[in-house]
Amino acid sequence: MQKLEGAALSRRLFMDRSCLSKVRHHTREAAQAKADRLMGNQGEDNIEPYPCKFCGGWHVGHQH
Repeated sequence: MQKLEGAALSRRLFMDRSCLSKVRHHTREAAQAKADRLMGNQGEDNIEPYPCKFCGGWHVGHQH
């Protein structure tokens, strides 16, 4: 297994946080439906779907 360093490690950690640790939705509509459920059921706010530059799908997350 190759050891990651520097920029490669930073990119991998960003990808883990942004993509790999989240549920992938195939459409924006599916991601929006999930965001709506989270906001309604759990009282979360500012949850929005966003396109993922790593997997090409959609994720939901807090918008800052």
